[in-house]
Amino acid sequence: TVRASVTDNTPRESLRYYFALFGMAAFFGASIGLIGFQQIRANASALAARRSLGALSHGKTAFVTLLASWLLSFASVLFAFLVVIGGVDFGDRVGICILICLVASLCATALGCALAAIPKVPDQAKGGIVTGIVCVASLFAGLYGTFAMDFADAVSQTAPWLDVINPVVQVCQAFYATMYYDTYAQTFGHLAILLVMALIFFALSTRSLRRKRYASL
Repeated sequence: TVRASVTDNTPRESLRYYFALFGMAAFFGASIGLIGFQQIRANASALAARRSLGALSHGKTAFVTLLASWLLSFASVLFAFLVVIGGVDFGDRVGICILICLVASLCATALGCALAAIPKVPDQAKGGIVTGIVCVASLFAGLYGTFAMDFADAVSQTAPWLDVINPVVQVCQAFYATMYYDTYAQTFGHLAILLVMALIFFALSTRSLRRKRYASL
C-alpha cells in the first residue's frame, strides 16, 4: 500500500480551530461599523447634526461611513496570523484568501451598522450585543474546543440552514473550500452568501436613517 492524499493539502484538525478563530476576529470588526454608524446620527454630535443638514443624502453618508469602516476593519484583520502562527500553507491561493478577508470585513462592518440602527436600545448595550452575536456564532463554528466542534457537527447535520445564516461559519467554510477543493466554485458560493448578508444589513441601516426624525438639533 502507498499512502496518498485526495487533496492538495493534507487535512489537519487544528485548521478548524484557526479558521474559526479568524472568523471570530473578523466579525469583531462589527464594532467598528457600530461606532462609525452611531456617529452619523444627527443627535450624536454637533458635526453629525451639520452633516445631516447638508446636501449629501442619508444613503450616501451611510455608504461613505461603511466604506471607511470597512477599510479600517480589513486593516485590523491579521491574515498573517493564519500563515505564521497557524502554519497554514495556502500555496498560490493567497489572493483568494485576501478576497475572503475583504468580504468578511465588509459583512462584519455592515452587521455593526445594522445593529447601530436598532431603536430604543442604549448605545452601550449595542456593543454587548455585538460581542454576544459573535461569540454565539463562533460556537456553531466549533471554536471552543472538542465539545464545540462535536456540537457544531451535530447542528450541521440536523439543521444545515443554521450554517447558511451564520457568517462566521461561512468564513470558515470559504477557507476550507479554498484549501481543499480543486476549483473556486464552493468558495465563491460562500462569499456570495456573505455579500447577500452585507447587502441586507446595509439596507436595514440605511432605511433606519431615512425614517429618523428629531424634534430639535
